[in-house]
Amino acid sequence: MKTSLVTVLMPVYNGEKYLSEAIESVLAQTFTDFELLIVNDASTDNSLSIIQNYNDDRIRVIDNKFAKGIAGALNTGIDEARGDLIARMDSDDICNPDRLEIQFDYLEKNKNVDICGSWLKTFGELDGVVWKHPLNDEDIKIQMLFSCPIAHPSVIFRKNKLILHNLKYLSERNGAEDYELWVRASAFLNFANIPQELLNYRVLKKSYEYTKRQNRFSEEIRIQQLKKIVEADMHRKYIALHEKIVHWELEYNPKFIESSQNWFNLIIKGNALHKIYPVSRFKNRLHVMMYDICWAIMNEKKLGLKDVFFLKINLLIKLKIIYFFLLKRARAAITI
Repeated sequence: MKTSLVTVLMPVYNGEKYLSEAIESVLAQTFTDFELLIVNDASTDNSLSIIQNYNDDRIRVIDNKFAKGIAGALNTGIDEARGDLIARMDSDDICNPDRLEIQFDYLEKNKNVDICGSWLKTFGELDGVVWKHPLNDEDIKIQMLFSCPIAHPSVIFRKNKLILHNLKYLSERNGAEDYELWVRASAFLNFANIPQELLNYRVLKKSYEYTKRQNRFSEEIRIQQLKKIVEADMHRKYIALHEKIVHWELEYNPKFIESSQNWFNLIIKGNALHKIYPVSRFKNRLHVMMYDICWAIMNEKKLGLKDVFFLKINLLIKLKIIYFFLLKRARAAITI
């Protein structure tokens, strides 16, 4: 039985339209010691025929007779993977040629990192946007309170670490199966993101039901984390506010800003008590988010400098907003 350093794990379900592009981007990697393990999850289109047309001994196929869903297909792939490292790949995305080489070298040099993602660039329905995620373990875990900070198809992880802690994808969270797994893994494992666009991520229109399910599961995952911090202070109004911040559905008025500050204060206070995240870093991270909220509202010209003076928000944030507001006004005057 041939073994490889890396298993590229690609689940496929009715992916005939873009499958060849995805496969060829993997086969063109500058790093060569890998197997491409494709789990065909009972596709009813020509996906299996497309895979079988490739005459390359690096490709190995598992053909599910009954569909297991993406979580089930991924768990099957992890069980069957021969590589010490497993790199995720979707059947409609495109890898940069040096993706595996860069990620393998990074994990070789950083033995403390167990799960490693990267930035990515979108194409398709949303073209040319670079999705940047936090880089270090602490910031990644803090960001999990707001979103999934590890791009699933960009990830590479150490197989033995998932096995050691009995970490598998949950089928009941299909649509947010990666987010849920990373949150559970965060109690045991260390994360990192490489600040390079190693993957071209194809954005496609998703069904209303899929998006609705994904949003519901993601909200539940965030609530589970927040309950560990704020406990009795977890009111429904704050959950709704938290979700508005997550989806950047800002309300352009002082009340929204002050409510956001009150909510962040509760989270900061709860974390200082339970010390789930590094206290100082957590506080600073939320202050940055609070500044971003205020600045976004000011840029929409829904809030003036006079309004900022009377806002009940952190003084340092207020001073920073005033400073950059005046700096922006001065630069505009010079331009004129």
